[in-house]
Amino acid sequence: MRTKKSKKMIISKLALSALVLSSSLSTMHSLAATPRMYGDVNNDGKVDNMDLTMLCRYIVKDINLDEETLSILDLTDNLSIGVDDLALLKQYVMGDAVVKVGTYKEENPVVTEENSITLNGTSIVTTGKGTEVNGSVATIKEPGVYVITGTLNDGQIVVDVDKTLYPDGVVELSLEGATINCSNNSAIYVSSIGDECAITAKKDTLNTISDGNNYTNADGDSGAIYSKDDLKIKGKGELVVKGNYTDGIVSKDSIKIFNGNIKVTAVDDGIKGKDSVKIGDADDTDFSALKVDVTSSSGDGIKATNETDVDAGKVIVNGGTVVIKSFTDAIDAAQSIEIKGGEVNLFTNQGSKAPRPDGNTTSSSKGLKAKNTIMITNGIVTIDSTDDAIHSNKDVFISGGNLTISTADDGIHADEKLTVDNGEINILTSFEGIEGSHIVINDGNIRLYSKDDGINAAGGDVEPVFGTVGDFTLTINNGYIYVKSDVDGLDSNGHITFNGGNTVVLTPTNEGGAGPLDPDGSLTSNGGTVVSVGGKGYVMAPAGNSTQNSVLVLLKGTTDSYINIKDSTGKDVVTYKANVTVGSLVYSGPELKNGQTYTVSTGGNYSGGTVVDGVCTGGTYSGGVQEATFTVNGITTLVGTTSNGFQFGGGFGGWTW
Repeated sequence: MRTKKSKKMIISKLALSALVLSSSLSTMHSLAATPRMYGDVNNDGKVDNMDLTMLCRYIVKDINLDEETLSILDLTDNLSIGVDDLALLKQYVMGDAVVKVGTYKEENPVVTEENSITLNGTSIVTTGKGTEVNGSVATIKEPGVYVITGTLNDGQIVVDVDKTLYPDGVVELSLEGATINCSNNSAIYVSSIGDECAITAKKDTLNTISDGNNYTNADGDSGAIYSKDDLKIKGKGELVVKGNYTDGIVSKDSIKIFNGNIKVTAVDDGIKGKDSVKIGDADDTDFSALKVDVTSSSGDGIKATNETDVDAGKVIVNGGTVVIKSFTDAIDAAQSIEIKGGEVNLFTNQGSKAPRPDGNTTSSSKGLKAKNTIMITNGIVTIDSTDDAIHSNKDVFISGGNLTISTADDGIHADEKLTVDNGEINILTSFEGIEGSHIVINDGNIRLYSKDDGINAAGGDVEPVFGTVGDFTLTINNGYIYVKSDVDGLDSNGHITFNGGNTVVLTPTNEGGAGPLDPDGSLTSNGGTVVSVGGKGYVMAPAGNSTQNSVLVLLKGTTDSYINIKDSTGKDVVTYKANVTVGSLVYSGPELKNGQTYTVSTGGNYSGGTVVDGVCTGGTYSGGVQEATFTVNGITTLVGTTSNGFQFGGGFGGWTW
């Protein structure tokens, strides 16, 4: 296998000849477009060092190449162009035989005449060639561009191009003010096409496609637009699709929506592709002309269904605006979901104001749902869901973007690993905020409110047995986390570890078995700051193998005002402004030094500075009533006792009830 170092050497050496390319680029555009030779980037009829250099420049994003040229550079047949293709091209130039390179790509015969399909209510008139008309059904038999105008009251456009004659055939249906309705079939039905069928909504035109409310098409299925092969939708016009029987847009292969104002209403699924549904071209930078609006009255919004191929079953959003209102899941992928940009606004079922789904509910009304992986790297995502807002049966990775979530169930759920590397996450309301077997927060800003546990490292539906520790972890390495919870703030059926960042947790004054920090295993603080405020009924502080000191303060009574800790010089260590009645404070931070004495006060005033999530910074605390003084002599210092006088600090953590 060629190493990364050798691939970089190829790119470095080839880049030296980049200055001689300008004349070649000009020549390339002036030569005939067909036939094209695999590897012949500049289309001069041979494959040489000049082609190597141009491919290198494309890979490092120094030049752009058109789709036709890119089609003869995928030498590895993996549907992408990269250093592996560059390596094969170099082998050929150095004299080695390489499959495909130097051979001619079979081109599609081109329909040279203007092809138009004019819809006249109950009849169809065509010009050019490649189309057969039978009553109110027009069947396209050859590759080419077909301009479609007018209204068809009850008929069909069929694409049926022989893949043997045209293995790389492409048909483009240019909709230029077309209305197509079919009462007993799919209005547009793609039976066969070698490469793909593209549907273009021409700029400044409105186009409407609709089907009947009870039928079965030739593939034994249904959908207003239905394709057995790859389907692409583009253009800067408006395309309205009405799936009156079941689905709106369907492909038994892949669907790409690269441009246009697309509005889909469907009884069942709005947009359904087997292998993938892709919104936005990853190579585009301007998505202002792309909007996808889907409404489903009894099914999913966007769906990818391939459950057997782990490289398929994907929904990818690269950009644009996506608005979905669905009865069941907004976006449902049999394998994975990737949100890389754009604005995604999802509403499912009755939204977050609905009752939480119980275990007997058979339908799923999640925002984002995937069998394997959900990845969010960028974009603005807003979800209002009855079921989990984000749910993966395996892993969730968030490395960017801005998420606003309201849900009657879990905000973000992963059966296995849930990782937050960056991004803004705001969970306005939830049953449980964030849940996964292994949760790692490396950075980002997280704010959430939950009616049950705020962040919960757990898995499965079986409640843990008291006294047992499961293989579950919550690890906070950096970032800002604010949790307001009606039950446990940070919960784990295993362990909780703080290595950095700033964590603020608020739970109510509760004398039951709920508290701000509640691991079944170890509670460890090695860095960062932790401010945990709640009642006195069940309180834990970091202990055990921690390397950073912590203090657990049990107030003599309760307060809804300030709680302050000062060091012996009078410097504020932490000041918290309670907006509900609380009875305890746990603080862990680098200011707590062994052998030093500190003072705890309540009430008083705070002048200047700011108050964010109850934590006061940049100002000065004064007045107040002194509750206690304490000296730090170890990892965990306990200040105060409960009403029954019982207190405990041990190997896993310190707690009291």
